Amino acid sequence: MADPYDAPCRTFNALAVAHLHSPYATLFSIVDRPFRPVTLQGALFAEGIPLYREANLVKTPEQGRQLAEAIGNQRAVLMRGHGAVVAGLDLEEVLFCALVLEDDAYKTAQAAALGNVGTISLEECRAFDAETGLQRRSHRVWKYLAGLEARWDRQMSSGKIPLFP
Repeated sequence: MADPYDAPCRTFNALAVAHLHSPYATLFSIVDRPFRPVTLQGALFAEGIPLYREANLVKTPEQGRQLAEAIGNQRAVLMRGHGAVVAGLDLEEVLFCALVLEDDAYKTAQAAALGNVGTISLEECRAFDAETGLQRRSHRVWKYLAGLEARWDRQMSSGKIPLFP
């Protein structure tokens, strides 16, 4: 029987892309273990996350085309031994998807220390329909984080940088 995670169920045109070295998602680019969602928010990655198998930096247009082929119509691709690439319709969506990816990867690593990791099935992911309302959720997270950053920007400063007194 074919793995149901091998069948893509949607397409979208990415307008924003980020390359990440987030620690827990990067673990999945190192281990021989497919990424499967473990939370409902992780249903964004219902079909799993493909692996770009070249252990090289992407420095040429041809390598870029190969990476684009690897991600296909998914939200993310893991780069073997290197990190991840996340795609979305805008920067807010890319940020949200990157945060969800890292959170799911972190929770998977934590759960693995306790025993077998339970995942959210493809059917459960589709029933949750993480794509619906994604723009609204992404915008809400963006506004929240921008508000935190604005508060940080208003903090008094000594003018000294601790690393370079």
